[in-house]
Amino acid sequence: MAIPSGTFALYAGEASLGVLDNKLFAFLVPPIRAHEWIITPVPQHGDNAVIIQTEDLAEGLLLPADDPGTQVAVRPLIAGRSEPPVYPPAEVWVVTPMTEPETLNLAPDAAAFTLRPQSISEGQFIGRSQIEDLSMRPKPIVLRPPGAEPTPFIAIPTTVVGE
Repeated sequence: MAIPSGTFALYAGEASLGVLDNKLFAFLVPPIRAHEWIITPVPQHGDNAVIIQTEDLAEGLLLPADDPGTQVAVRPLIAGRSEPPVYPPAEVWVVTPMTEPETLNLAPDAAAFTLRPQSISEGQFIGRSQIEDLSMRPKPIVLRPPGAEPTPFIAIPTTVVGE
């Protein structure tokens, strides 16, 4: 699977992604109810461009500022009134498939990739912070500094084709 499209459970490494106080977190302990995400390609924004929305399509991922350490927010997306719709660069994500996903022992229908907002130059990604406490509390997903090791994101389909 190259560029994911559809409904997925998303993970930062082995931690599931979810929302807490309108911000994106990696949950080390599974949340009571797993979040599902809808990944939609937006080719009008370029190759490998997607928007990522909550399962009810009410909100989506966006980067509120371009500073390293800024946490990814989950808010209503702004779509321009055009066909196809146009989104601000902070709401569009560039998916880069991992070159060696077999090292992650993924299911055949899963995808492994890195994510960066279109508003940020290549070589800078979102992921878990380089410095974290050792508790089991949810870990924020932030814009990593330039040159930091990218976090692998994993998308596992939650709906079977034909349902």
